Amino acid sequence: MNQKAIINGKEYRFIKTETDMITNRTAVLFENEHGCPFICPVEAWLENAKREEPAFNKYASPEKKIALFKSLFIGRKTGKMMSPLSESCADNSIYR
Repeated sequence: MNQKAIINGKEYRFIKTETDMITNRTAVLFENEHGCPFICPVEAWLENAKREEPAFNKYASPEKKIALFKSLFIGRKTGKMMSPLSESCADNSIYR
């Protein structure tokens, strides 16, 4: 069972499932961010369940791999080489 669902634009957290003794239907007990409990049919929960992205692995598409690689260098778009020390306190003698 997915741990989160978005219902009417709000995110809710799964607590547990319960089965009605008379109708034998399953319902989901869940709560909002304030801890207020709610209940709905399991079908409604599954319909609105948050879809989790699969983990990134070697089988990811080339586009995803390239996007990840580029995201690692976001702070370097200035084209300027960054010194391991800030320019104001860099001692050039250590690079000789």
